[in-house]
Amino acid sequence: SCSLVRMPTLSDLGYNSIDIATSSIIDPRCALPSNYRGGESAALARVREYVWGKKDSLRTYFDTRNDLMGCDGSTKLAPWLACGCVSPRYVAGECRRYEEARVKNKSTYWVVFELLVRDYFRLFARKHGDTIFRQSGTAGRKRRHWDAPPSRFQAWKLGATGFPLVDATMRELASTGYASNRGRQVVCSFLSIDLNVDWRLGAEYFEEVLID
Repeated sequence: SCSLVRMPTLSDLGYNSIDIATSSIIDPRCALPSNYRGGESAALARVREYVWGKKDSLRTYFDTRNDLMGCDGSTKLAPWLACGCVSPRYVAGECRRYEEARVKNKSTYWVVFELLVRDYFRLFARKHGDTIFRQSGTAGRKRRHWDAPPSRFQAWKLGATGFPLVDATMRELASTGYASNRGRQVVCSFLSIDLNVDWRLGAEYFEEVLID
């Protein structure tokens, strides 16, 4: 049971003991900050570390944002943003403060720009609803013919396509619940264009495994 004063436990939500035990295990290969946790306190700590920390990571964001590995190439705030632990407005505000205190450059602009892009697509989805997932899309264009056998989709999910970059990204995703923005673009394009698999199958899988 739960109430306004009690959060439900994983057991309350129907998870078994094995699920609960494995939920707290963090794959050491994960590109997210070490020992990351949910909640507002952890989210604010990550903002402080990325914007104001010794590495001064915000200063070089534009040049490192597409790194496929490592913790500080990009903000890694997506899980906390997705769960409402920190607001895009707060992050943008910290970027503005950084510009006033240290430097205003392409990197500080780009973090805020990508927060706006994120909100744009959330509002786009809110406006169009499930038409996003119809074969003709929101524009009602001619349907594409998807003719790939199921084995192609399974190989993609398992990271067994034979293409190292695709396979490494999909294995990272399955093991950690995370993949870099550029990695996601690569595997999605590969699924729909090279394998000719209906992109909606990939979207469903992403919804299942991504923590953000």
